[in-house]
Amino acid sequence: MSTDLRALGRLSESLGGGGNPTRRRRRVPVRRGPGPARRRPRLPRTMIAALAAGVVALAWLGFAASGSEEPAPSDGPASAVEPVPNRPAGEGSVRASRSESRVRPGATFAYGEELALALPHLEPVLVAFGEGTRAEALELRPVGRLLANDHHRYEPPRDVRGPDYVVLASEGKPRAATSAVDIVLQPEATVLAPVAGRVAQVREYAMEGGVRDYRVVIEAADRPSLHVVVVHLQRPAVAPGDVVAAAQTPLGLVRPLPFRRAVDAQLDSRLPHVHIEVKPAGEPGPPDPNEPAAAPALGAAQGR
Repeated sequence: MSTDLRALGRLSESLGGGGNPTRRRRRVPVRRGPGPARRRPRLPRTMIAALAAGVVALAWLGFAASGSEEPAPSDGPASAVEPVPNRPAGEGSVRASRSESRVRPGATFAYGEELALALPHLEPVLVAFGEGTRAEALELRPVGRLLANDHHRYEPPRDVRGPDYVVLASEGKPRAATSAVDIVLQPEATVLAPVAGRVAQVREYAMEGGVRDYRVVIEAADRPSLHVVVVHLQRPAVAPGDVVAAAQTPLGLVRPLPFRRAVDAQLDSRLPHVHIEVKPAGEPGPPDPNEPAAAPALGAAQGR
């Protein structure tokens, strides 16, 4: 019995689970070749702890830097020229609640003969071409992407880079389908000059229902033989003789109208618009809606 207990005691000592706690294993010297025996070198515990702390600190700093780093801006698709999107199918069935085109300041949206017309505002709600109110109004050539064509006689040009636009249905006038343009803006928006030149006229006139409106006529600097007429303005900011810069000089504020126009059918909400026409220089007579349109000049025919 005693022999078995001693055997169990020795086994527990060999496994580290028993024996005299004060008894320690003697270190065996390590010999490295001839000479006296030397002990195995050991690093101090304080040095080991300092090295471990340094490694943890470096790892934490690297993780924090990688997590807070922002991606560098890319000059890829955002700055590249996007291809012109295809014209939507079913022309005439598209209704625009708001133009989604992004245009640069002073972008050309149409040509009247060789005269380029700049957008009178950087963020138009809608650009809608239609029949002019005056017989002398010249045909305009739209620049941009056609969203809807409701005019049965209009054959649109190919889409090019520019603002989105629509062509309104005919009102029965003997005019070109794009002899005028209505540019829908937000209320109280400032209307800029669509062309560079000199102000030839600022005149207040009465519309239907006795509504007072302002009409600004600009003699184009590049084509003095052409006048650009802008109506549906309030609080005019220019006077005859003033020199204006395209897409820079304010003409006034857009005027809200108390009655509906054809362009209102294109929108989900009622918004004001500015009306623009290009005509030969000279003071016209009273407008006659049944008067045939003026024959296009040679430059306009070549511009088509």
